[in-house]
Amino acid sequence: MVTVSEQFARDAGMSGDVPTVFNTANGDMPGRIVSNIPMTLGPVSVSGVRVGVAFVGHEIGDALLGQSCVAKFEVVLEIDRMTLRKR
Repeated sequence: MVTVSEQFARDAGMSGDVPTVFNTANGDMPGRIVSNIPMTLGPVSVSGVRVGVAFVGHEIGDALLGQSCVAKFEVVLEIDRMTLRKR
């Protein structure tokens, strides 16, 4: 699933969540899951994305794109570039 920080989720107005515990390489991390979120990546919009809120990145705006998002795209890998195209 896509994961974002708590601050990112608050700034984006994400609500209607289900509390959960994420099992990470650094141990258990409490968080929440928000379903059916619309998402825009550049010029492409998708809907129905599940978002886990608990991610701690280098910047507040960091996000980790998981399978619930990437599955909605055709992924094209080149030597120095990854391109996502809406299916």
